[in-house]
Parts: sequence; C-alpha cells; structure tokens
Amino acid sequence: RLADLSEATRAALRAFLPPVASLRNPVDVLGSATPEQYERSLRLLLDDAAVCAVLPILLPSPLYPVQEMAQAVARAAGDSCKPVICALMGGATIGDAAAVLRAARLPAYPYPERAAAALGVLARGNAEQQARVVGQLRRKLLRGGQERRQGLAIVAGQRAIDRPEAVV
Repeated sequence: RLADLSEATRAALRAFLPPVASLRNPVDVLGSATPEQYERSLRLLLDDAAVCAVLPILLPSPLYPVQEMAQAVARAAGDSCKPVICALMGGATIGDAAAVLRAARLPAYPYPERAAAALGVLARGNAEQQARVVGQLRRKLLRGGQERRQGLAIVAGQRAIDRPEAVV
C-alpha cells in the first residue's frame, strides 16, 4: 500500500519541484529533476512519518548522468534508517550508477516491479519478526518480575512500564 504523504511533505515538495510534478504517492519529480531536487525529494519522503520505505526509480536522462542521480539517492538514503530499494533501469548504460548504489549498500533491481516485490518480502518479514518478538516478550513478561519487565520494555521500545500489558 502506498503511504498518504502529509500535507507538510507535499508543501515542501511543491516549494521546489515544477508545477506539473506529481506530489501524491507515487511522487514523480519528472525527468528534468536535478540531482539536488531528487535528493531533496527523497529526504522529504524518508522524513515523512507515514512512509515506511522508498523505491526510487533511476533511469538514464539526457540532462543528468544517472550516476549523479544514484549519488543523490545514496546521500539521502545514508541519513535514514528506512529501507531504500532502487529500480535502476537502462541496461548497459547504468554500470557506474550500479557501482554507486552497491558502494552505498543499496539494493538495485532492473525493473520497478522486482524492486516492489523485494519491498513486499521485506514488509512481510518485518511483520512476522515483530509478531515473534512481541510473543517472546509477552511470555517473558508474564514470568519475570518488575525489574525484568522494565528491561524488556526498553528493548521493546517503551520508556517505562508498570504492567506487562504496556508492551503488547
């Protein structure tokens, strides 16, 4: 499911993208976007609380080398803890861009559909992992004392708890 971008994110994008750019998900910065606009857009998307991951689509452009666009993606993704999985289209013309993404440890797929499938696998895996962790914490909380509950709550991302239900 595509995230509903916040009005603040759309307003920030509107401030520097061309008027014909699509500011709703999926965001289209257009083929004329500069590497700086691409990076700034990606940073805004990654900062939006509704966005869990971003799938940038990179392809050769007559205006800017795709390697520069890949560098912009790598810079923006490097500052975020959210997944960035790229679609890097263009066959033999994208070798340098692929090297940039590899160096930044960003996965790149030759088609958007394959990148989206990879995001789907990641999302399903995260949901299953979270369910396992919550189940394990619940079992441990029911067996442990107050000190153990507080220690486990910190692991689970809670600040402080006084009853086991606060973690689940």
